[in-house]
Amino acid sequence: MAPLKVYVASATANPETKYRVQRTLMILDGLGIPFDSIDITKPEHAEQRRFMREKASKKGPNGAVLPPQFFYEDEYLGDYEDFDTSVEADTITEFLRLLPDAIGNRIRVNDANKCVAALFSKSQNKA
Repeated sequence: MAPLKVYVASATANPETKYRVQRTLMILDGLGIPFDSIDITKPEHAEQRRFMREKASKKGPNGAVLPPQFFYEDEYLGDYEDFDTSVEADTITEFLRLLPDAIGNRIRVNDANKCVAALFSKSQNKA
């Protein structure tokens, strides 16, 4: 199991949440960052869903804790907004508490964003 845990929702009626989860997973996969994805919509993950809701300090506009949420082991790292800011600021390794050796050389996120944007654009066109 990877120390980085990303709490996601595979089934949601909220298009913004769906977009955020897809973008998060594509960036992490595209950069080769090891992580465990925990789908809180699955009944067998009820305990993890409770953990996420109790430990996450950032809440959405209606007061709910919305995925994706990020944890390093049991330490809460932040929500999608925090993740997105780290991607844009090229500080993702620091945000995710990753050592550069764990994922190869230091990630150049701005370069990777172009690849992720192209992949996401292709996936949206197929939908």
